[in-house]
Amino acid sequence: MITMEFEEMKRIWDTQNNEPVYAINEEALRKRIEGKKKQVSYTTGLSELIIIGANILAAGIIMVSGAIEGKQSTFAYLLAAAMVLTAVFMAVSRIRRMRSEDRFEASMLGDLDHAIANARYQVWLATAGRWGLLPIALFTTLSVWDDGTTWWKLLLVLAFFVAAYFLSGKEYKCIKHRKNKLEALRDNLQKQN
Repeated sequence: MITMEFEEMKRIWDTQNNEPVYAINEEALRKRIEGKKKQVSYTTGLSELIIIGANILAAGIIMVSGAIEGKQSTFAYLLAAAMVLTAVFMAVSRIRRMRSEDRFEASMLGDLDHAIANARYQVWLATAGRWGLLPIALFTTLSVWDDGTTWWKLLLVLAFFVAAYFLSGKEYKCIKHRKNKLEALRDNLQKQN
């Protein structure tokens, strides 16, 4: 078996492929960055729509069920109001985010900066969601308690919100990790230029 030196292998590779061994395949990198940008934009938009829709739907259910039953506690009205305000706040945030999407240059680094901006927004969204869960949990618990529900139903409601808070923390860590990876990729690209 003939052993080739590294330099000779590199020279053969370079002549066969017309690109250096250590060259970055810019087309593959560009497609990967565009894919990440699209994925982050899609998940951000979907998250916003789910939050807006879920809050409006839940507020509507609370108000309709109270009207049908003929009784509604003050805490239920506060809960519905908090949910409507959350939906309005999210809609305004979504509009602001979408208006700022045109400010990125049409380049690989511009697409990466766009993905990072949306990832930062997702981190903010996850943080706001965790804090927004607290008043909703409080008003829901008080509304269930005020309704005279049994203690075990009250515990189920509390367990639900504790689990939701725990899971939102996991989501936050995943989103933050994705943002950090995008920023590391941008830093590496900027070092090479």
